[in-house]
Amino acid sequence: MGLFFLDDGIRHIYANKPVRNPSDLKGLKIRVMTSDVMVDAMNAMGGIATPTAWPEIYTAIEQGTIDGAENSPNVLWGPKQYEVARVYSLTAQFGCVTTLFASKKFWDTLPADLQREIRKAADVANQYGRYIYLAEQNKAFNRLGAAGVKTIRDVDVEASRHE
Repeated sequence: MGLFFLDDGIRHIYANKPVRNPSDLKGLKIRVMTSDVMVDAMNAMGGIATPTAWPEIYTAIEQGTIDGAENSPNVLWGPKQYEVARVYSLTAQFGCVTTLFASKKFWDTLPADLQREIRKAADVANQYGRYIYLAEQNKAFNRLGAAGVKTIRDVDVEASRHE
């Protein structure tokens, strides 16, 4: 039973050069998660998808093993990857979702009034989670700007969808 599907934001590319369209990705090794979908999507966009372990991203960018990565602004800020990738292009290639599920078998054992209360609590948690995410995202964008990271907003997102 799906109780909520929380929009956790959009992932964008960060590197040391702007990515405004697919041709800007040509030859760039971009870290993606180890996921066939993410690898195929990044390659289709024109980049060279390079699955890299999470703890290795900072050093890999710093040493030139990869040219950049992709993630939400909160993740670019938190582990200080902005220190080695100074340009954040709003490419919007992936969306993230956090989910809350209950086993249908378990759910069906609950009385209807308890199911209603759980759904209400899930709705409140979903709304609050989105509020918190957006607030943290805004803080991250402000902090990145203050740290001198250049945010590229004039990205041709549609061109990447058609590649």
